[in-house]
Amino acid sequence: MFRRASRVLGIALSVALFAWVLYIADVRRLLQFLAETSISAFVLTVLLGYLAIPLRVLQWQLLLGRAPEVTNYIALKSICLGHLGNFLLPMRGGELVRTVVMARATGIPIPRVLVSMVLSRIQDLPVIACVLGIFFIFVPVSTEAVDRSGEIMGIVLPSISTELSLASHLMAVSALASAVGLLFCYRLSGRIVDFIKRTSSLVPHRFSSPLVRFFEGVDEGMRVVGDTSYFWASQVISALCWVIYTVSPVPLLLAFGMDFKTACLTALSKTAITTVAHLLPSAPGTIGTFHAFCLVSVLAVNPQMDTDAALAYVFLAHIISVLSPAIPGLLFLPAASNEFFNIRLASLGEATKTVSKR
Repeated sequence: MFRRASRVLGIALSVALFAWVLYIADVRRLLQFLAETSISAFVLTVLLGYLAIPLRVLQWQLLLGRAPEVTNYIALKSICLGHLGNFLLPMRGGELVRTVVMARATGIPIPRVLVSMVLSRIQDLPVIACVLGIFFIFVPVSTEAVDRSGEIMGIVLPSISTELSLASHLMAVSALASAVGLLFCYRLSGRIVDFIKRTSSLVPHRFSSPLVRFFEGVDEGMRVVGDTSYFWASQVISALCWVIYTVSPVPLLLAFGMDFKTACLTALSKTAITTVAHLLPSAPGTIGTFHAFCLVSVLAVNPQMDTDAALAYVFLAHIISVLSPAIPGLLFLPAASNEFFNIRLASLGEATKTVSKR
């Protein structure tokens, strides 16, 4: 029931935000900006983003304990089909697709593959926190950006420059502290679970239960990996992937007339803010939510930028961020049609149970 309501809410939110984006756009000028975009800058941005895929392959192999049956080809196929699934299915259904593809191709039990996949997402958390922290330090929300946002939405927002500056620095400190805290807790996950269970009578269940599930997942993942050096190596790989995600938009932003410093700050803003969009319920491909959040991220750094030029970048960024990772999955689709289209209900049921436990 909750999942169905979340799916309906996500689709409604996506439709509403996409309709708003189209409402504020001048379609003729938008198409003109799209036509004038440098093809070479677009292609370079796509290719830079693809550099993260082999790193994700290596990360997954490490999190599966370097099992010999997890070859480069199988890991690459699973990840690419997962990206394709994320584009076609709601609620990031590609994560389930890539889990089942990996399990069926290698014979590794689905729960073990799921643990490794969940662990890879957990490893992204401290890196995302760092990205958000750096964003709030170097891209504080200005009064000018707030005024421009109010102009686009057709409302007058209050001028609170001092409060915005303070909030930005507090968010930066909180995000960076969260990153350090998560990395420290990884090493003590087993002890933390024991401590929370012993003190469960002092903490409301609605708070203690999610914490126990989170750290139990980390602890179980560490046992699956086997060698802790694999875990920390894969954590470094996760950080490198996010460096690529943050840097890759720069060539396309330069093509929109930004100087190098502004392009770097805008790329940082885009990575930080659109990451939040991916966490919200949405239609397949994060249509609407991505467009709205990406527009905010661009105007936060470039409040004087033409709205239609910003929207032209937003549409291209959506293609790059959501569609381009799915394209390699099409190459594996003919050879993996059984895994992608005929995932057995029994496998889905087992995987769904394990996800809910996490």
